[in-house]
Amino acid sequence: MSTSLTNTRCRPVSKFTTFVDPEFVCSVGGGVLVDPVRAPCEHEFCRSCCADMTMCPVAGCRAVWDRNFVAAGKTARMTEKLSTRCDNGGCEWVGPWGKLVVHRAQECQCELVRCPNVGCQEPPMERRSLGAHRGAMCLCRTER
Repeated sequence: MSTSLTNTRCRPVSKFTTFVDPEFVCSVGGGVLVDPVRAPCEHEFCRSCCADMTMCPVAGCRAVWDRNFVAAGKTARMTEKLSTRCDNGGCEWVGPWGKLVVHRAQECQCELVRCPNVGCQEPPMERRSLGAHRGAMCLCRTER
């Protein structure tokens, strides 16, 4: 999974467009696993959700942890394939969760971005408005 998704809490199941197997849901945060790790008791959690825990939160499991978690690579690869929608209102993109970060960083026309012109103090605007702003309205554009 992209490093932009690591160290964050689980993604709500409601953000996905297909069935999410309960095995991919973090029992701590209640969302789809982000940066999944396997505890010594074999239960899987988001790394950030279980970071401060010393005991397994799964009902009936009394395992005490020494925080020796192992990356759950197979689970991560499977969750990256789950179909999700873009978080930005107005965007109709639907695709694999593993590609969401790239979509938002490079493609999403609804993503809020700052003008790259040096000195521009305009607040973030949707990517779709950036071209018009930079071309004619930005007070910090370089004249041609």
